[in-house]
Amino acid sequence: MVAQKTDRANYLYMERLLVYLSPALALTETNGWVFTSTGDAWSAVKAVGGYSWGAASHDKWPGTSLLIPTDEYAPLVFFAGSTHDGFADYAAFQSYVLNDIVMQENTDELLIQRTGKADVQFFTDFREPVINDGDADNPYNASPTLRTDYTYDSPYLQTGARRSEVIAQWGEVRWVYDFEAMEIREVGGIILDFGGDYVSAITDATSTVNAATTGDYDFDGSADDTARSVTFGTVWSPTTSGNWTTPAGKSGPKLRYGKSVANLGSATDPSDSFKYDRITNSSVPNTVQVSGFNDINSSTTLMSMASAFYYDKADFLNGWETADDLVFGVTGEISIDFDIDRGVGEGRALVRNGTDWYLSADALIGAAADGGTLTISPAMSDFYAFDPTANQLLFDTDTPGALVSGSTLTNITAIGLHMQHRNYDGTSAFIPYEFFTGFSATIEDPVTAGEWYRSGVNVSRL
Repeated sequence: MVAQKTDRANYLYMERLLVYLSPALALTETNGWVFTSTGDAWSAVKAVGGYSWGAASHDKWPGTSLLIPTDEYAPLVFFAGSTHDGFADYAAFQSYVLNDIVMQENTDELLIQRTGKADVQFFTDFREPVINDGDADNPYNASPTLRTDYTYDSPYLQTGARRSEVIAQWGEVRWVYDFEAMEIREVGGIILDFGGDYVSAITDATSTVNAATTGDYDFDGSADDTARSVTFGTVWSPTTSGNWTTPAGKSGPKLRYGKSVANLGSATDPSDSFKYDRITNSSVPNTVQVSGFNDINSSTTLMSMASAFYYDKADFLNGWETADDLVFGVTGEISIDFDIDRGVGEGRALVRNGTDWYLSADALIGAAADGGTLTISPAMSDFYAFDPTANQLLFDTDTPGALVSGSTLTNITAIGLHMQHRNYDGTSAFIPYEFFTGFSATIEDPVTAGEWYRSGVNVSRL
């Protein structure tokens, strides 16, 4: 890579180009090159025309020694390598840089030559560089050519969730280079993955059912319905002793949840509608199940039931639990395998943005929810505002309210799902079930807006 301060940099308040080299790196200075190494990673930088060591002209980095080119408009040449690039060791890397990279300074031009590689003409008067490889797909040989005083979106490099992070991506492989933590880590796009073999036997949930309340749970304007609930946010613990296992890379069954069951137009207490809430092992992956069982209230004809499950941000996978201001991005996705049977059920995605909850406008309804999969791209979808404390967990699908674009959800703090049966037959012969088996979410690597812009830095590639 070659970098140079442009002639417009002063207008952008860019004083000059400086290079910071961490004191933690082993450093060697030879023939105008500054070599650094850490483990199996090596780099070399050369300021054409010479350099000195000193501090910046402001107090942003007090006490920090920086490489300062003698000529503020001089090109800086960077080269990096490791054993993965064919170098036997650090000494072999240094030998290649010193003997196989030839730089010739001409008028308004730096000619860079490497054995077996195309010549690079880097023009110090700010013209576009020329790579003499005859490759029509080379963007520098295209017409029009790339402008070196602009910054372009890269399919391979992005800034991360923090200013100290750079994300390198190739295909499905993502690596985060954190220059503050001084670490390199692999981060996949998977943020949640419930599907897994967690228990060896059907295991009942352990949760507290609240006392019965009276209210309007069928949204008809009359507070003549009786409901019970499990408080939204309760930890779904499928066993009191915790004897379940979580395979590597899976989110585990320890979600948070809530449930509401209401007898509609009735003072009868739906006290027995929580006995079949459990995780089953009838298939792999395991299945979470809640039911609207109604054994003792056989005279009740209409009931409603809703349940919601979610993972807090603290339980996200692959490092996303510590990322700031999570957004789904255009490639983010939520996928849920529902089995909401015995009645007209529906399933939706559930998202918390900051402290506000939303339900996806996209839903599986009726027969589609009985063994179907809901897959949405949240950033490209619409959501309804949802208050889990109002009317218990039941959602008024007749008047759901205004839509909110998923692209406005810029601080994702929880992801989950919502299942519901409304106005079903409440006799003892009819028991609705709400199941989910697969539940996963992916997220696009978040980009900190404004980190890259027309910066007054002229960049080319070797």
